[in-house]
Amino acid sequence: MDVFQSYTSHQCQADILDEVTKSKYKAISLKRSLSTIAGSLGATSMIQNEIFKHMDSGSFGASLPASIQRQINRNNCPPPSIQQYRDLQQRLVDRIHGDLQKLSEDLGVPFSFPVEQPQTKKRRQQFDDITFRHTFEVSEDFEMAFMYTPQDLLTLSLELTSTNLAAPQGRVGAMKAMLSGDVSPQAILAAWPEIAAAEKHFGVDDAWDMGFYQETYRRGETLIDGYTAPLLTSVRKYAKHGIPAGLRRTMWATLLGANIPRARGDFNRLRTGMRTTQLLVDAFTAPDIELHGLDEHFFVFESEMYELFACFIRDASVSRQAALTPPLPTGVASEAEVAVPCGVYPVAGFVRLIAPFCLLFSDQAEAYGLFRAMYCRYFCGLVTVAPGRLGLPYLLSAVETMVHTTNPRIAPHLTQLGLTVLDLVHPWLVFGFAGFLSPVEWACLWDRVLAQDSLLPLALLAAGIIELRADAMLTLSSANDVRDLFSDFTAIKAIAVIQSFVNQSIH
Repeated sequence: MDVFQSYTSHQCQADILDEVTKSKYKAISLKRSLSTIAGSLGATSMIQNEIFKHMDSGSFGASLPASIQRQINRNNCPPPSIQQYRDLQQRLVDRIHGDLQKLSEDLGVPFSFPVEQPQTKKRRQQFDDITFRHTFEVSEDFEMAFMYTPQDLLTLSLELTSTNLAAPQGRVGAMKAMLSGDVSPQAILAAWPEIAAAEKHFGVDDAWDMGFYQETYRRGETLIDGYTAPLLTSVRKYAKHGIPAGLRRTMWATLLGANIPRARGDFNRLRTGMRTTQLLVDAFTAPDIELHGLDEHFFVFESEMYELFACFIRDASVSRQAALTPPLPTGVASEAEVAVPCGVYPVAGFVRLIAPFCLLFSDQAEAYGLFRAMYCRYFCGLVTVAPGRLGLPYLLSAVETMVHTTNPRIAPHLTQLGLTVLDLVHPWLVFGFAGFLSPVEWACLWDRVLAQDSLLPLALLAAGIIELRADAMLTLSSANDVRDLFSDFTAIKAIAVIQSFVNQSIH
């Protein structure tokens, strides 16, 4: 991707524009001042980090100096080419776009059309109908057909192959491609010493150690007190041990670079657009909520989930800000011709990613701003076949490597039952454990993702859960029993599982 079209670049541009607008810079000296302004806002470092991130993911390929290329490919296993990822993404996008075109033609309904005010109530009742068939007679087989599933993403990820025919061929597992990077427990602990067994964490130790709770909360309040934008490095260091619920809104906004006032204005504008313009894909929002979002934690937020979902798919800024965006369908010349203005075709169950924000944040505009920022930075890599360490294939490869390394008995046993490790973990990773963990545990997990600016904690938790229940799994004799074993995460304490997995794997 073009680094200067990334979410980080757009955020830096917006911050610099705000600074220039509110400051008294003379036009004649503005050009000389821009580098100083960018440096003071941290924009220079952010852009450099974005470039290094893509260098590390292999996005620049052979154009890198040989010394850097050797360091990136330290396992001598070049990742799949960027063209492979693009081809797989294109296939998926073309299929979804084709399904939507067929649906539009069959029903005689365009992708987008204005809502006639005298018929607003009737039209909304038609589109809000949970089945959508009462109005347009859509067959049950076609319902939700345009939405791809986590299984589709796994199938595409398994098609990735190494670009180097001389790469080691002894890999055990379903992933054909060996993605670069050391994910051994020793390497992880060396890079992230905060997950050592002796380290106390919010979300684990605060439940029984009131002194730790009070001291952690006090330090957090001191950190953000009096600052509308606390220092990023200080917040990141603090968040590595977890964030109290009362401080999460401010700290997440800082870690994500989310501009909440701007998001509030966008949200209000998009919500107004819902009342005046109807989209064909709106018909699938309510079924997705019905099928995937109305569990015991979120059923009371049905209307909030619907509004955030509808606003998101109308938000054209998403395609400009997201770190990873899907290609345009073949034959489509511009984004204006795409059925979804945000450029994101939502995976079936997409509402799972939205639901926790409705519960954790009482202000809808804040919830939308934080969700959009989270999508643009992290979720976008989970719901498509994306390259680099923010992409789903890397996480799948990391989990498989961790499990096979720490417990070699698991893979052969699952193979006998017609399963692989990835069959179990891929939906957990696609949704970032949303809808699987309790909301409190999900928030604790994502505190660490934001603090580390890495999705690897998701892979660590997935491998840790497999290892936690490995002994019970090895006694089971059917695939359905294995799936049932991993169907209930009620008792899972995310950070405790990660700490246990990393530290026990070393000893």
